[in-house]
Amino acid sequence: MRLPNLRTNTGKKAEVNMEFNLTDQFSSALVEAEWLVENLANPGIAILEVYLTDVVAGEFVGHIPNARRVNWKNLVWESKRREFADSKTLAQRLGQLGIAPEAEIVICGDPIQFGTYAFMALKMAGNGKVRILNGGKARWLELGFPLSQEESHFPIVERSSGSLNRAVIVGRDEILASLGSTDVQILDVRSEDEYRGERVSPRAAVIDNGAQAWGRIPGARHLVYESLLDKDGRFLDRDSLVAKFASAGVSLNRPVFLYCRLGHRASLAWFTLAEIVGFELARVYDGSWTEWGSMVGMPIER
Repeated sequence: MRLPNLRTNTGKKAEVNMEFNLTDQFSSALVEAEWLVENLANPGIAILEVYLTDVVAGEFVGHIPNARRVNWKNLVWESKRREFADSKTLAQRLGQLGIAPEAEIVICGDPIQFGTYAFMALKMAGNGKVRILNGGKARWLELGFPLSQEESHFPIVERSSGSLNRAVIVGRDEILASLGSTDVQILDVRSEDEYRGERVSPRAAVIDNGAQAWGRIPGARHLVYESLLDKDGRFLDRDSLVAKFASAGVSLNRPVFLYCRLGHRASLAWFTLAEIVGFELARVYDGSWTEWGSMVGMPIER
């Protein structure tokens, strides 16, 4: 369904690519903003903005029209403990957001790594009809596409749940047991400062916190997650991604354990490997440095 006389948040007419169609877009894990802007009223699509904070530079800039907007933690974690919600809880939350079981979910990360984290959680819970908006909210804003200040309301729907498959997650005990092994590779995707042990959170963070120790997991290779994106914040093509991992000394013939500080940036690296490259041996250490760097007696390298 085409929206008549669609205008951008800058007051200019949106220039969009009309070559896309639903079949083409949902043949991969990514959809483009140029396609989504022409399908805002498509009843078969549920747009889900997953955000870190409601404000940017002290101001709420608005959401994509017809989008559900939810904080990442309220969507995918248990309410009172550091754990992914089970499949039943996730199904209930999606139902509360009015997302029908047959809908194709397009996740808009705000920023993008919170979208890939939600993508990973929903896929673990058996939700197959999930895609990522390439470039996330930043790409939408850059293109000057429409925004709404009004809260979207959708009727609650019933959703059934399946079993939770945690195969893409690795825990601290398995990480610890793998240290020194040539069978497993560990990849740190944090910033240079964090990897060198100069900070425990990204430099952009107001307060440098999130763990009690500075450093990295021994033997971890390093690749800043942002290097997997182009200048527009969109994912690099498959060949470029393979080259990026190779440059970090990562071989795509044996398992790769990925970590960051909380798991979000690692989920973006996992997404590139699992969904774009087609590599099935990538797993995310969800506790990441927040857990490792706060436990007594854990080996740390600087």
